[in-house]
Amino acid sequence: MAITCMGTILCHFGSELQSKLTVCLPIFLERLKNEITRLTAVRSLNIIARSPNNIDLTLILVEVVQLQSSFLRKNHRDLRLATLTCLDSLVKVYSTTLSPTLVAMVIEEIPQLISDSDLHVSLVCSQNVLSA
Repeated sequence: MAITCMGTILCHFGSELQSKLTVCLPIFLERLKNEITRLTAVRSLNIIARSPNNIDLTLILVEVVQLQSSFLRKNHRDLRLATLTCLDSLVKVYSTTLSPTLVAMVIEEIPQLISDSDLHVSLVCSQNVLSA
């Protein structure tokens, strides 16, 4: 709950909290590395990335994308869907900041997720490829 709350606060007030981002964002990165808080952290980062206040996530962006691309290999459907949605937001917002190698790393994981057994995940994957 606290992770979601902090994500919502940064989404709405992040422009006023620019000086605190160097403290807050690494905490989200640590939450991504924890298996128990991972899903909530991915969802919160998605909220922050889609913020109309254009919150600067470049401090943790590379490591977040690397971690999230590894989450696409996990056997947790909700985590894969949340990760795909978050990666889509990150690619759309930070397309000029992300290196082609980083985007390629994400795209390499997508073909494994496309199957007729889960059409919803397949749809989200195809949308991500189109936005990249």
